[in-house]
Amino acid sequence: MSETKVPVPKKIRKPRGKVRLLPGKCIACGRCPGECPVDAITLNEKGEPVIDLEACIGCGKCVKVCPAEAIERFYTPEEQAILAELEK
Repeated sequence: MSETKVPVPKKIRKPRGKVRLLPGKCIACGRCPGECPVDAITLNEKGEPVIDLEACIGCGKCVKVCPAEAIERFYTPEEQAILAELEK
């Protein structure tokens, strides 16, 4: 008796995206670097956040803590396609 192997689809993870600073909205409160679990946010000489997109894991903690709503999550075109597929 031979066993039939059924292909199991790979589990697709929901993309987390990355975050970006919205120009002109930051009030330089300094809260976001302390919330980032991977230290992807530093402050420049003016006290404004600088986001390292390579280090960012898209957790969104900085988005939640920002009182000025100056940080937003965004998705690459590839991530947008995955999100659209997952919503089907």
